[in-house]
Amino acid sequence: MQSQGQIFGIAIDNESSNIYLAASDVYDQQFNPDTYGPGQIFIARPPLFKAVPFATIPNTGGNLNGIGGIVYDKKNKQVIVSNLEDGKLHRINASGAIV
Repeated sequence: MQSQGQIFGIAIDNESSNIYLAASDVYDQQFNPDTYGPGQIFIARPPLFKAVPFATIPNTGGNLNGIGGIVYDKKNKQVIVSNLEDGKLHRINASGAIV
């Protein structure tokens, strides 16, 4: 992978030690285009923890846009992310699909 771009949200799955990284543009005034885009979530799995694409939520980028917070829901084994573009929360299952 070349670059995941700017990352804001980080969540850890304590069961499998996976790390989830959420793309965002909260540090800048304009989203810097990269290979993956503003709605991308990455997963870094042990033992190498190399970040690879996991899921993408609908987001067009722009001023202070992208993904806000990200958490891991241990009970349902899902990642929950907030979309700064439309204010919605998205649940993502273990295979990377929006549910």
